[in-house]
Amino acid sequence: LSIPVAALWDGRGRLVVNTGCVPLAVQRFAISGLVLDPSRLTLCPVDGALVQINGARVSGGAKIAAAKLGGRLGTTPITLETAGATVRLADRGFAIDGVQTRIGAPERVTRLDFATVTGRMTGQGVAGAFTGGSGQIANVPLLLGEAAGDWTLVNGALNLTGAMGVSDAAPTPRFKPLAARTVTLELVNGTITAAGTLFEPTTNTKVADVTLTHALGAGAGKADLNVPAIAFAKDKLQPDALTPLTFGVIADVNGSVSGEGHIAWNPDGVTSTGVFRTAGTDLAAAFGPVTGIATEIRFTDLLNLQSAPGQVATIRTLNPGIPVTDGTIRYQTLPGARVIDMPTHAPDYAVTEATLEDAWDLALREGVLPRMLLLLNPNNPLGTVYPPHAVAAMVRWCRERNVHLVVDEIYANSVFEGEFNALHFGSQKIVP
Repeated sequence: LSIPVAALWDGRGRLVVNTGCVPLAVQRFAISGLVLDPSRLTLCPVDGALVQINGARVSGGAKIAAAKLGGRLGTTPITLETAGATVRLADRGFAIDGVQTRIGAPERVTRLDFATVTGRMTGQGVAGAFTGGSGQIANVPLLLGEAAGDWTLVNGALNLTGAMGVSDAAPTPRFKPLAARTVTLELVNGTITAAGTLFEPTTNTKVADVTLTHALGAGAGKADLNVPAIAFAKDKLQPDALTPLTFGVIADVNGSVSGEGHIAWNPDGVTSTGVFRTAGTDLAAAFGPVTGIATEIRFTDLLNLQSAPGQVATIRTLNPGIPVTDGTIRYQTLPGARVIDMPTHAPDYAVTEATLEDAWDLALREGVLPRMLLLLNPNNPLGTVYPPHAVAAMVRWCRERNVHLVVDEIYANSVFEGEFNALHFGSQKIVP
């Protein structure tokens, strides 16, 4: 360290050093495995001086304006930016605001930011607390936020404990934000290891136990998720509280899901797999109620909910209007499917070109290009009958946008007041 010193000694045990701001040149700073590169800072006094000694009492300290520092934590590159910092000698403590930390090589950097970091020197190293934390580990598709807890830096090992939020890093989130509790994170010898438990925050339902490892040098790692059992019940937790992908597809789910997931990443990308199972689950689907669903589904892309082909589910009953019992369904889930609701209004709840345009615009704003228009009129029989010109307009609208039209429960050649006013869809050419 290099710093100009202006000291006043009163001859009776009181020493005052630097009552004004002074430049500080740092050639090398090392503590508990953290080594900072040469830098220049400006120190301004706290409580009247950088250092005050009055008998056995030591006081004073320094304020540091915004700064950017570089160095290494062990063998891993690290940069630290701060909005400001204060060091107090009386309690050997410090407080740093607006901390932005970047760990690792630029092409696979890990980001850890904090609103405030406080700490103090201990006999073994440094210890303190943090608030307002956020970040992301390399290219792991998870964002960390609202983190708060405690930290230590001892013999080159950085340890954090606390709680935080976890959300999807994808532009269109595939799952809703979760609360991570009892989180532990350790950075030592260039490797991050972390563990915690995820909860759905509104119902306080446990979702999964998570363990994670990440090698900073290689930019590679993995996360394992263990889902012991997520219980769904009407008027309690429902799947759309965890993911928007089920909204409008299923509702009133009553049952439980368990399984395990695995996410791996490296500089080339991210892969994810998983196996989940349920037995005896009931739900309401768009086509009617379903009871007694039992299946084990193997995901080849867990993050996008894509399964391997040939998955098998058994059902006790399915009732789209005519009950079906003891069925077997073979299926595959594919990514990118979204359901966009098309609001209609009383008294007739009719679909018009205006409602189609509103739904189209809503889908585009949400980053979805619709590929199918599904019309359901559940008031059996003949809840809604569209006149020929309305049906022709819908078909024309779909053709112009290359959208498939799927209509449920078509009643052909229905008679009202002695006239046919429902189109025959079997072979009639609707639109030239």
